[in-house]
Amino acid sequence: MGGSQGGVQLLTQEGHVVLDNGILQVTLSNPAGSVTGIQYNGVDNLLEVLNDETNRGYWDLVWTGEGIIRKKGALDRLEGTNMTVVVQTEDKVELSFTRTWDLSLQGKVVPLNFDKRYVMLRGSSGFYTYAIYEHLKGYPAFVLANTRVAFKLRKDKFHYMAIGDNRQRYMPLPDDRIPPRGQPLAYPEAVSLVDPIEPEFKGEVDDKYEYSCDGKDSNVHGWVSSDPPVGFWQITPSAEFRTGGPTKQLLTSHVFHSTHYVGKDVMPTFSQDEQWKKVELIPFHCGRMLKNRPSMKFKAGPMTSLLQKISFPRLKGVLNKNIPAQGAYVGLAAPGDIGSWQLEAKGYQFWTQVDGEGLFTVKNIRPGDYNLYATIAIGDLIYNPPKSGSTLWEIGVPDRTAAEFFVPDTNPRYINKLYINHDKKTNNNTYEGTTWQIKFQLDTLDKTGTYKLWLALATANVAELQVRVNDPSVNPPLFTTGVIGKDNTIARHGIHGVYRLFNVVLDNGILQVTLSNPAGQVTGIQYNGVDNLLDVEYLEDRRGYWDLVWSEEGVKKGELDGLKGTKMSVVVENEDKVELSFTRTWDPSLRGKVVPLNLDKRFVMVRGSSGFYTYAIYEHLKGWPAFQLHNTRVAFKLRKERFHYMAVADNIQRYMPAQADREPPRGQPLAYPEAVDDKYEYSADAKDNIVHGWVSSDPAVGFWQITPSSEFRTGGPPKQLLTSHAIHEVQSWPYNFFASKDFLSSAQRGTVSGRLLVRDSNNKKPAEGAYVGLAAPGEAGSWQLEAKGYQFWTTVHKDGSFTIKNIRPGQYNLYAYVPGGAITTGDLIYEPPRNGSTLWEIGIPDRSAAEFFVPDTDAIYVNKLYYGLWERYAELYPRGDLVFTVGSSNYKTDWFFAQVTRKTNNKYQGTTWQIKFQLTHVDKSRTYKLRLALASANLANLEVRVNDPSKNRPLFSTGTIGKDNAIARHGIHGIYRNCLTETDMQWKQVVMDNGILQVTLSKPDGIVTGIQYNGISNLLEVRNEESNRGYWDLVWSKELTPGTTGISYNFKIKGTSFRVIVENEEQVEISFTRTWDPSQEGQLAPLNIDKRFIMLRNSSGFYSYAIYEHLEEWPAFNLPQTRIVFKLRKDKFHFMAVADNRQRFMPLPEDRLPRRSKFLAVPEAVLLVHPVEQEFKGEVDDKYQYSCENKDLRVHGWICSDPPVGFWQITPSNEFRSGGPVKQNLTSHMFLSAHYAGEDMVLKFKSKEPWKKVFGPMLIEVECWPYSFPASEDFLTSDQRGSVCGRLQVRDRYICDYDKPAIDAYVGLAPPGEVGSWQTESKGYQFWTKTDLDGCFSIPDIRPGDYNLCAWIPGCDIDVGDVVYEPPRDGPTLWEIGFPDRSAAGFYVPDPDPKYINKLYYGLWDRYTDLYPDEDLVFTVGTSDCTKDWFFAQVTRRKDENTYEPTTWQIKFGLDNVQANGTYNLRVALATANVAELQVRINDFEADPPLFTTGETGHDNTIARHGIHGLYRLYNIEVPGSQVVEGENIIFLTQAMSTGPFNGVISRRKMATFELYRRSTIGMCLTETLDEMVQSGTLSPELAIQVLVQFDKSMTEALESQVKSKVSIKDAVFKNEDTQENVGRVKIVACDSKLLGQ
Repeated sequence: MGGSQGGVQLLTQEGHVVLDNGILQVTLSNPAGSVTGIQYNGVDNLLEVLNDETNRGYWDLVWTGEGIIRKKGALDRLEGTNMTVVVQTEDKVELSFTRTWDLSLQGKVVPLNFDKRYVMLRGSSGFYTYAIYEHLKGYPAFVLANTRVAFKLRKDKFHYMAIGDNRQRYMPLPDDRIPPRGQPLAYPEAVSLVDPIEPEFKGEVDDKYEYSCDGKDSNVHGWVSSDPPVGFWQITPSAEFRTGGPTKQLLTSHVFHSTHYVGKDVMPTFSQDEQWKKVELIPFHCGRMLKNRPSMKFKAGPMTSLLQKISFPRLKGVLNKNIPAQGAYVGLAAPGDIGSWQLEAKGYQFWTQVDGEGLFTVKNIRPGDYNLYATIAIGDLIYNPPKSGSTLWEIGVPDRTAAEFFVPDTNPRYINKLYINHDKKTNNNTYEGTTWQIKFQLDTLDKTGTYKLWLALATANVAELQVRVNDPSVNPPLFTTGVIGKDNTIARHGIHGVYRLFNVVLDNGILQVTLSNPAGQVTGIQYNGVDNLLDVEYLEDRRGYWDLVWSEEGVKKGELDGLKGTKMSVVVENEDKVELSFTRTWDPSLRGKVVPLNLDKRFVMVRGSSGFYTYAIYEHLKGWPAFQLHNTRVAFKLRKERFHYMAVADNIQRYMPAQADREPPRGQPLAYPEAVDDKYEYSADAKDNIVHGWVSSDPAVGFWQITPSSEFRTGGPPKQLLTSHAIHEVQSWPYNFFASKDFLSSAQRGTVSGRLLVRDSNNKKPAEGAYVGLAAPGEAGSWQLEAKGYQFWTTVHKDGSFTIKNIRPGQYNLYAYVPGGAITTGDLIYEPPRNGSTLWEIGIPDRSAAEFFVPDTDAIYVNKLYYGLWERYAELYPRGDLVFTVGSSNYKTDWFFAQVTRKTNNKYQGTTWQIKFQLTHVDKSRTYKLRLALASANLANLEVRVNDPSKNRPLFSTGTIGKDNAIARHGIHGIYRNCLTETDMQWKQVVMDNGILQVTLSKPDGIVTGIQYNGISNLLEVRNEESNRGYWDLVWSKELTPGTTGISYNFKIKGTSFRVIVENEEQVEISFTRTWDPSQEGQLAPLNIDKRFIMLRNSSGFYSYAIYEHLEEWPAFNLPQTRIVFKLRKDKFHFMAVADNRQRFMPLPEDRLPRRSKFLAVPEAVLLVHPVEQEFKGEVDDKYQYSCENKDLRVHGWICSDPPVGFWQITPSNEFRSGGPVKQNLTSHMFLSAHYAGEDMVLKFKSKEPWKKVFGPMLIEVECWPYSFPASEDFLTSDQRGSVCGRLQVRDRYICDYDKPAIDAYVGLAPPGEVGSWQTESKGYQFWTKTDLDGCFSIPDIRPGDYNLCAWIPGCDIDVGDVVYEPPRDGPTLWEIGFPDRSAAGFYVPDPDPKYINKLYYGLWDRYTDLYPDEDLVFTVGTSDCTKDWFFAQVTRRKDENTYEPTTWQIKFGLDNVQANGTYNLRVALATANVAELQVRINDFEADPPLFTTGETGHDNTIARHGIHGLYRLYNIEVPGSQVVEGENIIFLTQAMSTGPFNGVISRRKMATFELYRRSTIGMCLTETLDEMVQSGTLSPELAIQVLVQFDKSMTEALESQVKSKVSIKDAVFKNEDTQENVGRVKIVACDSKLLGQ
């Protein structure tokens, strides 16, 4: 022993720490914190030494990631990564073993920080352990299944186990459970011992669940060894950190949290934004509790949830008397619903029992909020058992267990010290349900009353309990629980799990309302002698309920969700009011099954009221799936034998037919399903939809549904709804008694008042009777469709004044912020849209068809209301359509209320109405405006023609619009639409004008539709649609879509909202934004986009830039390309300039059409065979001929000669472009593309990846950079940027002994990444420059950020000093082909084929076949010239029109001296590659496999696009000395892919050598060691080779840089037994150390 009884010592060993107090010695691994040894009473280790050290004493837990559905979670052994000594004195030592979670551990270990502690005290024969778990905000969501501490004792010592006084015994050995000694039973944990080591156990059942205990009894358990006498006891002095309360069953005392006996409902789920920490200790709490017999009053306060009161009794004539609740459990647990303590696992619980006087004291309570919500004595607590009258009979004792029921002896075939249970089987493998009967007598029967059956389940496991009365075959049953429970109590020998009690009752002495618990469905309403106003023939969950219809994003058909709660809680309970809450929380396991909303249904009853209230709170959280909400309502099914009369309004009330009348043969279906008797006949505008109800005459009862406010409805006041499904008693609004914080009281609301006037010409008059309202911000009329927010409406008085009261705080379309006070808007002037005097008008602009002719119903329908009005049109106009003559016709009698189809012989045809009018004078120079206001539309297309009914193309067409279905539902208005002719679209445009230039944009799309300058009304192509003139667009695709386009979606970026950012005499800046939401998933790129346009004073150009943003919670996607495009007038702009040496007159777009051109190898390239202008005949037109490198892509433009106008697109900075300075792009309008690089350049966003980037600005004139005028905070001005300067030098000791300046090198800043990653980086910004003659460089105007110079750029200047570049050298270069500039610029580029009369070039790849028709290229080092003899691209050879073959190039070189034991290094640098595979062979063309292959590489498409570089790739190929020879050698380079003309590589090669030191003593030892490791499987062959290569390089570097002593040996002679060799130079690699002493 290392200590003494005098104190506690801490000993440190390699990989271990030891706690020793002279009595006990505990050894723990360091830093894991596993208990590896416990030494006591002469036993060197009480733990099982046959186990691995990590499997002796440890903490562990089981967890799963959020949304992962699997039976078993992942096990985490909770091994620490850091050990610290917290306390070290002679009296105590405390150690801490911690592990801190970070993102690199995601998915591997539970996302918790943990701290395991071990404590040893002086004089103690034991030690203590506890743990602290912590989940920080931002850590991943997860579910915690269970956690525990476990010790594996020596099975040769410990044979006797004790859990309680009556549960202790000798135990079988672990080996007895293994077949053939043990035989599995009904579940894995239970085995029958058929051949145990100790015969006394034969026939027993061994099952760990036999040793479970209630939490209150699970304070100690242990094992005893008789030789020597040692007991190992695990003692838990407090159960505060356990879950489920005092009667939750656990597997002995080592389990702190588990799903045993309750199922997954007890598993705590931690959200990503949830902070949680669980540890222990502190104060006490005391009080007194009484049990109360049934009474008129309910007084429970905060103790309700402790005693599980879930009903509100109304009893008469029952004696009040309080008796002590002796033996009851009283406790504190985290706040929650009634009974939630059974499932609560995140917090602490403190429990005790009540004594004979009803007194209790709960001690040692940690500070916090609990369901007693108190820190002082609470006095008397009164508990009311749930009673609705006298009890007729009762089975059992209400103790939440099955303890009092019959528990049989175990099956005699099991010799069992405890027990195992069985199910009822029909044979060996199948089971059947059981039906129990309860028979009882009733002496008297009250036919008018209701009897209550209370069912209390002590546990349930995948069960459905159905209740039927007197008829066992009735279907559906009177009541069903549905499938409930996963408590697994029965299989684990338990008699209780999660307690469930069904039904809850609200009662105020006038009205009694019964609701199912926890679903929250209204199952009964008792009033005025009627035991239930609801129809008892319906299932209980279909009598009174909330529901909704929803569908997943993109799905048309809706699904019904009955909105059943899963938890019930009492929110308020006092003598004046009771409010109940029924909630359902959504989680990913419910995806596709129920609507992704959190639901909170509330029911409220107040004293003295003959009604009750209900409201619901719906919540959709960020990150949840997108969905569509079709409709939602509350519905009540009344008893059809009592309620016959319905009233919706003063003029809509009547006796109603019975429900059975709708069924055939009593009812006959009409045009749509609802019409037999038709519910849509009873629709009303929202403004009128305040009350509707049904009346029973015997007894006299009215059931009224009253909606005091329409703020939560959609569509504004004229929106038609099906009656007022909402709330059930009249009160002043807003109510002041709702308890939800989401329902705002009057004091939290505000008002808006003002006056609305109409100005027409110069007159202003009050807008009497107009509706004025507040709704969510949006375009004009958007309130008709707005459904997510609230709306508040009123009507204007005679003087034009209005007041809107009780407004919830928020932003509304009056742009007023309503903070809970009063706002006066003053006079609001409305100017009707006028372009001149009105010539004529039909109807009244009231957004409805109320003033038009509405015919009587067809006489065949005897109807109190109306049906089939649309069919009357064909009767009134059987042969010709309606003709209306202005001036003589009357719209009240001559204008049918709806322009519908005409039905003829069960077929329908379109209709054409005529409006005839006279004009006495026509002004040919003016435009006439026709305004069409549609009150509703349903799958309609309205076409307008003037004076020519046969004109093929109408003057105007709405296109197919509307799904309002107002006509079929007897409505006279739906969604209002204001349509104008094509010539009256100015209200949808915005114009920027500085007196020099005028730019017109569509609003809110943000498409440039016109540019007016220098006498040209529009520089853009007016023959194109407006949306196809000037626009931003992008190409995107879904995650994992291959290629640069794949199944991409290319679309013009259209805004949905417009606003003015800056407007003054110097500058105008406007913004067109589009905000993405999950409903657009799969349709639009998941980006927020803000397009900006700027015009300055005295400028002949305008500026544009865009801000793209991807939020963290949005889906992953790919963004291959984005750009800005302008389509210029082809009759004006004929000359294009890209650079000084690349400008020309251009062919016309028509020249590319099939009859004028011939398609070539790629779609973009055509041969002009019959162009409009003959001068272009024989040319190739191909947009890729005009590509440029980013560094040169500052300006390109087109020129018009008459009048002289140039249209120039100028990009002053390339910081927002991708791929670095030499990335090739299609002129200056392209900001991001995969051209010349392929898929590697595609911008790919992962889920949970936030991103924001500014593209631009660019303009049409020259300006300094960065601009100072863009108003977006995302565009940084010069004073917010920084600079970097320094000097770049090259160190190459094989060329010279000093560092040389890197002249004309590119130096840049790009986001951090691997070497060369800037080539494919697209998400961030890049800043590039070139070095001068001294190697110096300066990069100005850098945005703050982290870049690959590892510099933080905070908006100041940074001098990086000298940066030295050392080229990759392994020895002197033997030969080199080309120049290391990452391009093919130094190689032979042939002239184009003479058959292409081309100003630039085309088809250069095809020239290889012309130059090498039969044999491939051969290059001889020393004689060949790479500028003439090395073709710029190794491509395929064309055999005929459609087939191609691989090519093999040869490099011939000589070696005077070969080092057979050495390695030669061949470096191959590819400037680009496109679906290519380069194979390398040395001196053997048929070698298989080749010495090296790249494998299939590249999608750069550079060759087809006339480029000489794409993505740079560098390969280092080691050539063993044994494969080369003295004299001539040949390297064979085979480009093996041959699927088309563009398979190929552009490359540069060089060859170097260095000595291998593997023959040295150290090298031989390393080689032999690696061989042994490969043979034993310890190391892979690939890794062994990597080690050897690194050894070679390290030896070379070390000998070159670190060897100080050198000796020269000249004319040396090396001899062996057979030969001798004269050498001129010797290098001593190693020598035997023993020789040094000789």
